[in-house]
Amino acid sequence: MTPKMTPEDDPATALIFTLSGAGKTLKVVARPVTLGTLRNGQVEVLTGLTPGESYVAKSDRPLQSDQVVQRSLTSEF
Repeated sequence: MTPKMTPEDDPATALIFTLSGAGKTLKVVARPVTLGTLRNGQVEVLTGLTPGESYVAKSDRPLQSDQVVQRSLTSEF
């Protein structure tokens, strides 16, 4: 289960941004996912994300695939 991304998420076209690389080469990669049920503000990811894989749960600006990013001080690893 992941935090619900946005109210307009469509299970047929949902994307999640995963993290690739490290340090100054840390990038986000857009990946299609299949969403399942919504419970207590979290949505089930059925396909497209591996258990334990890092992803972006919240960003203060719009993201694009292959964009270089930095982890915030409050990031969960």
